[in-house]
Amino acid sequence: MSYNRYNQNFYNRKRRHTEESGYDEDNKRFRSDGGQVPIEEELENYLFRVGELNDKNRIGGYSIESNIEATANFVLDQISHKQKEIIDVLLECSRLPEKLTIYSTLLGLLNSKNPDFVEEFLDNLATNLRQYLNQAQFSAVHILTRFISDLINVKVLTPKSVLNIYEKMIDLTHEQSSPQVRTDFYVYCILSSIPWNGRILYEQHGPELDELLDNIKSYLENRTKDHLPLLKVWSVDDPHPQEDYLDCLWIQIKKLEENDWKESQIIRPYVSFEASFKNSTLHDFPLIIPPEYNPETLYPLPRVVFRMFDYTDVPEEFILPGGHSIERFLVEEQLHSVVNTYFLDRKLCANRLVQLPLTNRIPLNYMIVEVVFAQLFSLPKPAHLEIFYGSLLIELCKLQPNYMPIVLAQATELLFERIDNMKTVCVERFSNWFSYHLSNFQFKWSWEDWKECASESLEAPKNKFLRETLIKCMRLAYHQRIVDFIPESMSSMVPENPKPSYKYVSDEAADLEGTPVANRILELFKDRAIPEDLFSALRDIPDTETDGEVEINPLKIEVFTSTLLYFGCKSFSHAFAALAKYHMIFKMLVDSEKSQIIVLQSLHDVWKNHRQMIVVLVDKMLKTQIVECSTIAKWVFSEQMRNDFTCFYVWEIMHSSINRMNKQVEKLRLEYQALNEKYKKSDNNSDSVQDEITEEELEYKLSTLNNLKEQQKNLFFIIIENFFAVLSDYLTKVELNIENVEQGETFKSPNWFKWVSERFEDFLLTHNEEILPYLKAIKSQFFTSNTNKYFIDLFKMYSSFKE
Repeated sequence: MSYNRYNQNFYNRKRRHTEESGYDEDNKRFRSDGGQVPIEEELENYLFRVGELNDKNRIGGYSIESNIEATANFVLDQISHKQKEIIDVLLECSRLPEKLTIYSTLLGLLNSKNPDFVEEFLDNLATNLRQYLNQAQFSAVHILTRFISDLINVKVLTPKSVLNIYEKMIDLTHEQSSPQVRTDFYVYCILSSIPWNGRILYEQHGPELDELLDNIKSYLENRTKDHLPLLKVWSVDDPHPQEDYLDCLWIQIKKLEENDWKESQIIRPYVSFEASFKNSTLHDFPLIIPPEYNPETLYPLPRVVFRMFDYTDVPEEFILPGGHSIERFLVEEQLHSVVNTYFLDRKLCANRLVQLPLTNRIPLNYMIVEVVFAQLFSLPKPAHLEIFYGSLLIELCKLQPNYMPIVLAQATELLFERIDNMKTVCVERFSNWFSYHLSNFQFKWSWEDWKECASESLEAPKNKFLRETLIKCMRLAYHQRIVDFIPESMSSMVPENPKPSYKYVSDEAADLEGTPVANRILELFKDRAIPEDLFSALRDIPDTETDGEVEINPLKIEVFTSTLLYFGCKSFSHAFAALAKYHMIFKMLVDSEKSQIIVLQSLHDVWKNHRQMIVVLVDKMLKTQIVECSTIAKWVFSEQMRNDFTCFYVWEIMHSSINRMNKQVEKLRLEYQALNEKYKKSDNNSDSVQDEITEEELEYKLSTLNNLKEQQKNLFFIIIENFFAVLSDYLTKVELNIENVEQGETFKSPNWFKWVSERFEDFLLTHNEEILPYLKAIKSQFFTSNTNKYFIDLFKMYSSFKE
């Protein structure tokens, strides 16, 4: 919720601008062609980099205070003819949370000399805040609320006007129609801002602050927390409790109150300018009223506070703030802000993290690693691409080679030890990160320490983690490389050599019905035959006739698919080229859901030892419309995939298919929206060429969108139905103490239930924005009087995200 995602392009835009304009980052204030830097660019650079003492282009002395003061004087000289430009830049700067107090100090100095300018800035700031509220840009609202809160410390705003904002937000908790996710957001905005201004509010408006806190306390006591189990990274609270983010922050605020609203972490440069602020003009911030509740608005989901280290894990010379201390929240909040502001530039992000100013002996490296993993394991999904966190940790290791690798190794061991209780999707992310990290450090690791895991069952969490990690390592290297670095004691965990398995060239090929045709079409492939010749050869496998209807022989589809994939087995490019060249034959043979499943089964049979190839080719077939999303879902739950059902690659395919469907729906929705707006404009403007868009075209686009939405809904219901079936079957057998010997240990072990049930939870959470609108229909269709308690409890938790 505090993530500064709306500001993601700000710094990169500034950097590109300076580079393109000829501005030399190495401390030259002149263009390479000898021209002087324009005043607008100089103004932007000074404002954006104010407080950065490592910037050799800074003005002022060698302290933050002198730099801020010099920047304020520079800005004051430019206000008369660059007021609008300055306001625009300051509005962007106010959304940099890691430098919040620097910009509030700068604004305080400007207000002491030119209050009219600051009043104009505040009006624009209020306009921006209202705009962000109406546009549901919640990260922007959160950061601006904190910035506005800090302005009372520099005598820019009256404390009462800030309290008015808080009161309007807390009033929403009394609305019966307001969902909890909405009121949670506004309560979080208040609580996360109070550390910056709690002291002055207590001194000047103590009763009003007490009343505000009492209202928040009452709200938190009556708030439901059914969602907590779904959002926890671990299923147990040992050794660290996994608290709801508002509950944890409330305890931290109460401890701050017990300490007379004094904290030791926030850098407050404005303390040095109290004399300058003494006679400043105080402004009332314009009244901000949150918009009415809109059911279509998607509010930020609640979170669980992630903890990985405690004081016993860090060196003695450091002091890790307690989990309920306000300093822990403030440091974590600053680290999150840096990550979410600079995530487009991993090197800059790493530099900003290690340069974070701290006031105590805080183990910064440990807290950085904890925050990075907190974001990586965030449920339902990380704020940024998973690969970003891996690349960021590598940059941090480069910046601090003597410290960061040690902390990271310690964190890896802690996570591995707790992996038995870790959520499945987090185990998968851990595996993805670890394999990527190892590939950048020559796969060096103390593998012998984990050799006992090789003797565990295949579904045991540690065993599965290691197997999946080695498979991912093979994606980033090659099979022999894995064989070389894995010790002999763990050789049983080495993945199979990723070679194709083509049964028509095996020892049993002579006994197979399709071998003659397979050999013939393989030769045709080698001779680069045209599709018509291939199709003629396939006629040697006769089609079947049922009730007078001709049905394509499944063997024909299987022989063609297997042989084509074997022919293109040299690389991804060869496989893609083969699929493209003979795509017409697929469209002629694959005319039903049954035939699509045969294609997928054939693909799996050929590449069963090369999971990455399966993932890539399924996606390619989906993109080229050889198979459909709903067919992939049914194939995943089919009997053929039983032994691979808990493997990570299967769910990679599933989520990829769902995401492709969701993107298609969103793309068509935007197209219809744009077409509708264009039609309305042309209808209202008699001078426009109205016949460019007809009502029939609009209706056709809407009909297409509705049909695609129906397909999306059908996909979700197919997946939910199959999850209900497989999990109900397991739960029934457990209740009746029935063991299916044919299915083996994998399909009757508690670990199997853990992997599958948590995949169901992950599916619901990851795609909650698309699934929640169908919640009522899901309950109506799948819930009966005999529904197992597991499903009732799960959907009770899930429903809390909407209610």
